[in-house]
Amino acid sequence: MKNSQQKKKTEWMQLVRLLNEDSDWYLKPDTELYEQITTLGHELFKQKKQPGGDKIDDEKYIALKQYGYRMDQIAQAFHVSKHTLYQWRKQNGYINKQKREAVNQ
Repeated sequence: MKNSQQKKKTEWMQLVRLLNEDSDWYLKPDTELYEQITTLGHELFKQKKQPGGDKIDDEKYIALKQYGYRMDQIAQAFHVSKHTLYQWRKQNGYINKQKREAVNQ
């Protein structure tokens, strides 16, 4: 198992253990347990927020696009969902570029 996967699994197990300590933890925001659970939860959420977004390569994306690949095929080539690819394209300006290029032609 990869190091990052092992770390994520360990963090999930730690979160489950903390959640089992007190089923009413969320009613006690001034406790250390509340702080630990929310901190770990935020950390895990950030890891999950953009699955595969870092796998997408600009040059390969452009090449696939020029070869006529559809968005679902490009997403499949990068092993990400269509939504993740869409978010990546939006963050990296590819959606706006297409609109500008269409207007300028």
